[in-house]
Order: sequence, then C-alpha cells, then structure tokens
Amino acid sequence: MSNARILIVDHELSIADLVSALLQQDGYETRIEQSSSGAIKVAASFHPQLLVIEPVMPALSGVETAIRISGEIKCKVLFLTSMAADQDFRELVRGLRQQGCDCDALPKPFSKGICLARRSS
Repeated sequence: MSNARILIVDHELSIADLVSALLQQDGYETRIEQSSSGAIKVAASFHPQLLVIEPVMPALSGVETAIRISGEIKCKVLFLTSMAADQDFRELVRGLRQQGCDCDALPKPFSKGICLARRSS
C-alpha cells in the first residue's frame, strides 16, 4: 500500500469522486477540489505528489493551475481530459514538459488499469 498524496481537481464531482475511489482502493490518500482556486489553496498544505486535473476549468484554467501548483510543490501532473489525443493538446503537454513540468495526459473515459499505470509514470 502507498501513502502517496494525490490532489484531484475537476469541476464535475462525479468524475473526481470516481478517480478518488479508484486511487483510494490502492492505498492512495486523495483530496478533491472542484475549483482551480481551491486546488491552489489545498496544494499548499496537502503537498500532493501527483495532481490529477481537468485542463478546462471555470475561471482559472486547469493548465494554468497545474503550472502554478507543480512549480511551487514540484509534483507530477496528469491532465484528465477528453482532449488527451488531440494534436494541439499533445503539443501543449510537450511544451510544458520542455518548461520543466513533469506532466502527461489521460483520456476520458479511462479504465482503472490505465489510471493506476499513469499515476507513477
């Protein structure tokens, strides 16, 4: 069992709850936030090793939120999005990697096996 901390950020609570439940089954400590501003506040005290975030969020984008959190906390980022296979989004992820952000993208919908495989890659 792992005690790694994972912050899950999605404005759709049902998706965040599902991801959290899958990760908790394998021993991960999770927190859920439905807003970018809430995620930034929680990350400062929770210190996640992984941030799972929807890139399209109301107000501050999930991409900008991920840049801020990963820059301050030095955690990995996994974008959970239906745009994961989109060429433009893949290019954005490549650009973030070149800037030092340890990130990847996981497509929605996803399977438990894929989610757990990507958490440590």
